[in-house]
Amino acid sequence: MNKKYILLFFLLIGLVDAGYLTFAHFSKAQLYCSNSGIINCQAVTTSKLSTVIGIPIALLGLIWFAVAIMAFVAFPKLLAPWQYLGILGMVYSISGMAILGEICEYCSLLDAMLLGSAIMVLVFGIGVKGKLNERS
Repeated sequence: MNKKYILLFFLLIGLVDAGYLTFAHFSKAQLYCSNSGIINCQAVTTSKLSTVIGIPIALLGLIWFAVAIMAFVAFPKLLAPWQYLGILGMVYSISGMAILGEICEYCSLLDAMLLGSAIMVLVFGIGVKGKLNERS
């Protein structure tokens, strides 16, 4: 399978996941996730660490994935620098869950999609030369 399609898969799954988390945040909907023990999405997504300067992390993730998809389609050279912001978000998310001592499955999925896209772009060079050629 072509690596660019793997990257697109990571970006689309991340967009859908971030969209679901953003919807749940603003609608106050209960997430379909365990809320007991170490897996506790509700505790993670409603904690003080789930926002940065009042902006939900889920919304920042939604914006990040939307911009990444636009870069994938129209401005591939921007994929590499954009990944560093995604890595920063992933580190914040993982650190927050570590501090809380609880894990959100949906947040972890987002972190995995951020890591996967970073590997595809920064390690395999997808989009680095400004085009998404067929050999990538």
